[in-house]
Amino acid sequence: MRNALFAIVSLLFFTACSKAPVEYKPAAQAGVGYSDQTTSDKNYDIQVYGYSHTSKQELESIFNRRAAELCGSEQYAKKIKHEQLARIKDGMLFGANGLPVFIPKSVDKDNFISGSASCK
Repeated sequence: MRNALFAIVSLLFFTACSKAPVEYKPAAQAGVGYSDQTTSDKNYDIQVYGYSHTSKQELESIFNRRAAELCGSEQYAKKIKHEQLARIKDGMLFGANGLPVFIPKSVDKDNFISGSASCK
């Protein structure tokens, strides 16, 4: 009985701590997902935002899927740039000379790619 309880608690702990993949969806404000803009006829700028643990391959897969949707086929030329986006997780707010001063305590560096797709 004790071993079964330990196994269930362990399973729940590891499930809660697992890292979720990036869903294929438009990015909400400061969220994960993709965003795009039309730059000219059949040309698009596409950005894909992930988590700090999101692989470049996963981000590129989302980029490619979005480019294919926008172009209506897999026929497109692309240029991709990999970056990291720093996001402040938490910190402390102090008052100094009547002005608020925010000191970041920790920062996440989320993976992010931007690029362009030119439909053929």
